[in-house]
Amino acid sequence: MTTEEGIVVRTYDFRETSLIIDLITPISGKKRILAKGARDPVRGYTGIFLPTNNVIVNYYSGKNISLLSHAELRDFFPLLRGDFLRYAFALSFLELVYILLAPLERNFYSFSLQTIRFLDEQKRLDYLLLSSFVWFKLLNFSGFYPYLEGCLCCGKESKIFFYSVDKGGLICEECRKKINQPHLMVIDSETLGGLRGMKKLDFSLLSKWKINLMSKFKIKEIMKAHLLYRIEKKPPSLQFWEAVENLLL
Repeated sequence: MTTEEGIVVRTYDFRETSLIIDLITPISGKKRILAKGARDPVRGYTGIFLPTNNVIVNYYSGKNISLLSHAELRDFFPLLRGDFLRYAFALSFLELVYILLAPLERNFYSFSLQTIRFLDEQKRLDYLLLSSFVWFKLLNFSGFYPYLEGCLCCGKESKIFFYSVDKGGLICEECRKKINQPHLMVIDSETLGGLRGMKKLDFSLLSKWKINLMSKFKIKEIMKAHLLYRIEKKPPSLQFWEAVENLLL
């Protein structure tokens, strides 16, 4: 039997009273567990396996799915759960983590827990900046980090840069003419500085980071395009979050 902590990403009803639970864990990475009778009020698991909850599980490992023996709630993040916007953002974030996470990848768990705690503890949230920041970090962890050190083709710095989604980085003006890509995104100096600065950002600095609103929108547009190109399909929770976010803007 294995004991491990994890973050609940989502659950599926199984038969009359059971649940299938998708977890992000520090050791196993992705973990899918069958909890027999979890929806039975007598067992007391009804509120433990809500998405975003931090739990401790004891399970018997299986080839495709493991079998739950016991579970305990470690943290349920009350502020996050009581705020519709925070909760919607958290769900979209965790689904992206689960998509990008390799089966035995362990580096995502710490960042995922940090993000959930930040959403639960921070009094005010800048969702434009937060979206770009977490997407940037997830892409970096999964090996899809955008190339921002210079032109992808010639390696040189340039006064004007363009962003190539399919190539995953910057293209200078001269190289753009040679490769004939008409739909590249133009990047101004402040947006480029913001993109490069995100590599050094962490949650302690995020609320103090100053950048103009237009650059925030541009950075988010670039990071979103880069992310969706890599995962190929927009997850339902991200579609829902975007619909909610559009009502705020």
